[in-house]
Amino acid sequence: SGVTAKNGSGSYQRNMSVTGSVDRALAKNDILIPLPTKVTLITEKFGIDWIDEAKDQTYTVLVTNMKEEPVAKFETGSASAQVDLSQVALESEQYYLVTVTSQNGKRKSNTVNFYIPSNNEKKQLMDELREVTESLDLETSVGLAAFGQICEDKKLMLEALQSYKKAKELSPDVDYFNTAYKNFMDEVV
Repeated sequence: SGVTAKNGSGSYQRNMSVTGSVDRALAKNDILIPLPTKVTLITEKFGIDWIDEAKDQTYTVLVTNMKEEPVAKFETGSASAQVDLSQVALESEQYYLVTVTSQNGKRKSNTVNFYIPSNNEKKQLMDELREVTESLDLETSVGLAAFGQICEDKKLMLEALQSYKKAKELSPDVDYFNTAYKNFMDEVV
């Protein structure tokens, strides 16, 4: 399952600023991608969000190899992007660097290292997640929070982030889901 991200009304940034960790991380970077430094990527298409207090009109998402040679580049008009690397020849068991820059290139995000697992490792992770999702209702906050915890345990941080976020959005008045999301963000940012 791919990760989807929506920014819409800017509620993402408002919700993110609830955690003190985001404020501290923003002090270090002009643009903040709220993910840990290393993320395992099991899908070629994923959503990525970032926080930018300056709220530029245009951003560039740059994916480079470890030699900092560009392998993909995406332009977007919001603080989120759908990244599709299906047409890029990514090597297994390699890291790729992802950064976001402002429209003028003067402001830059933190760098996130995306690890591409071997095909066998990716298949094993996908099979494990498929087994788990058969017993969970991913249309409910409870199911999404449980799936988020499982993904977090497997170090699949993009999937964990999206699951916690969706659980919180489905049940905004339930403290448990808000706390689960906040705790996750405090750990990764």
